[in-house]
Amino acid sequence: MVEVTKIDLGLDSTGRGGDSQRTAFEKCNDNVDILVDSISRVSEQLETVSSTNKELTTTIKNFATKGDNSDITALNGLKHNIIQPADASDNMGSVTLRQLNAKFAQGSGSSSGTTHVVSDYIGAIQWFNGSRAAIPVGYIPADGQLLNREDYPELWDTLSRDLLNIVSDTEWLSASDKRASFSSGNGSTTFRVPDINGKQSGSLKGLFVRGDGYAASGTVNGDAIRNIEASIHAAGASAWQLPSGAFYLAGSNATVAEYTNSSMSPTILRLDASRVVPTANENRPVSANFIAIIRVNNILSVNTRQEIVTAQSNVPVNGSVVSGGVLETSLSVKGSKYASASINSIKTVGVDGAGIQFNTVDYSTKTPTTRQYTLNSDSGEIFTYSNPAMGRNKLGLGTASTYNVGQDGAVIPVLNQSNVFSMPQVIRTYGGGNTNLCLENSAGWGAGGAVVTGQVYRGPLLTSSCPMWGDQQRGIRADFFIEECAGYSTQATISLKDWSQNWHYWVFKNDNNAYSSGTWISSSDKRLKTEFKVIGSDTDILEQCKSFRGYVFKRKTNNHYEAGFIAQDIEKVLPESVYVNQDITLNDGTVVKDSLSLDYGAMSAYNHECILALISKVDELTKKIESLEKKQETDAEV
Repeated sequence: MVEVTKIDLGLDSTGRGGDSQRTAFEKCNDNVDILVDSISRVSEQLETVSSTNKELTTTIKNFATKGDNSDITALNGLKHNIIQPADASDNMGSVTLRQLNAKFAQGSGSSSGTTHVVSDYIGAIQWFNGSRAAIPVGYIPADGQLLNREDYPELWDTLSRDLLNIVSDTEWLSASDKRASFSSGNGSTTFRVPDINGKQSGSLKGLFVRGDGYAASGTVNGDAIRNIEASIHAAGASAWQLPSGAFYLAGSNATVAEYTNSSMSPTILRLDASRVVPTANENRPVSANFIAIIRVNNILSVNTRQEIVTAQSNVPVNGSVVSGGVLETSLSVKGSKYASASINSIKTVGVDGAGIQFNTVDYSTKTPTTRQYTLNSDSGEIFTYSNPAMGRNKLGLGTASTYNVGQDGAVIPVLNQSNVFSMPQVIRTYGGGNTNLCLENSAGWGAGGAVVTGQVYRGPLLTSSCPMWGDQQRGIRADFFIEECAGYSTQATISLKDWSQNWHYWVFKNDNNAYSSGTWISSSDKRLKTEFKVIGSDTDILEQCKSFRGYVFKRKTNNHYEAGFIAQDIEKVLPESVYVNQDITLNDGTVVKDSLSLDYGAMSAYNHECILALISKVDELTKKIESLEKKQETDAEV
């Protein structure tokens, strides 16, 4: 507030008793100067405010156009995240991304009756009771050391999302109270971890960790104690009273015994806390020393046997099913289980063998869907069930029996289905390219490295069979297997046994030929065909037939002599009978790209039309001959 000088106008209209005109004029001038100066200062302040407003407007606009929102010029068009000043502190507060990430990093809560193995979130600090050489995988000591961001990407990602306290490296190095925080390192390739162990120069040694009630998280407090006050009075004016506690007398007459002698007069009073409490070169409570270590990634290293036990004090009754401890992995969505899978041991009391049980639960549906799979160690059976009320289904890989012996005497495992399944049992593989479901002979081909020429080596059978009731050795059966007659041929065989116990075979050999004791038959029903056109109806088929020949030739893939046509020749006259096949590699390594295959059944149709054309020609010539013969007979009669 501007203070101006008041003008005294006096007691009456003449100004008697007040300021003279000169004095009043001078006061007016002074007041004007004061007001001008005040107005000047107010003007300067207004300019400052205006400049500040311009900077604020520019800052808001720059923020509004940040990221993908470069077209935003007004707050009502703002689409970027709104920055909140702090995490939510009550149930109705808005949650920041940092707060949300921190919550998920901590993992979902446990439920009653279950045991959870909780992995520390990235950047968590814990105490390790061991040597530095034995710090577990996934952790580093909290020694305030600089690290490369590329070497610890998961920890740096956590820091870059503001989930942990981080300051500039300049702040970290210049102030010891910042050394419980991470630092941003050189700002591009490095960062620094907290120095909880007190290893860096200028750091306080051996820090305790405490709550943030007195100071902000990530800061360091130097040692201190509450103030201690004490007093002692002299006896009379020349001698001290007998002190107690930390006070003691020093000098030639320092002992109490000497003090009690009135002829002695101690003159020095000292304080020594070690007389009543333990002392050291630091202030500390009762404590134990460990190494502070920091979680840097999600690697979980288990160097010993881990066991989850379900303990029972008494042996269960025979026939009851008991389960061991459960190891479960689950997905939580919005605080509730969404899907889970678990594994545990299982045992039917009084029955030989124990099992491994796998459980999956889908909680995303209104009624959770459960699947169980049990492997039995004694019988080799696999049990499954999808609904406890329906009982268990069994997929049993049986042991040797009188009816599961192959033609060569080998034991054939039997896939035994009991009870009724709600759907077919499917073995499915996923992924690009070829994926394998493999039946493999454990002995291997040419066991021990010795391959005997002429010896037949056979892979395991893939068998589908239906035995006769009461006679397991009889019935129908189909096999698929691979054979090698060493030094001669490799072949895949499909075999079939009919009700009369006769075997039939279809063989696919490595000479690229297929063999059968019967005939390959293709479907040719007219109801399966449309757009009929007679071969050669639009050309002279007999003239066309002269453009290609039949040959005897030696095939490069197996050096066998064969007879047949050349696909490139046939493609010119009947392209519908020629197909592009896969690439074929010859014995010399030459690759024949897009090899051509010929449908000899189509050639039969072509040849048939050629025969019909010949028959037509023969009929035509026969009629001409008959006509000429009649004419000759007529001419002869004349």
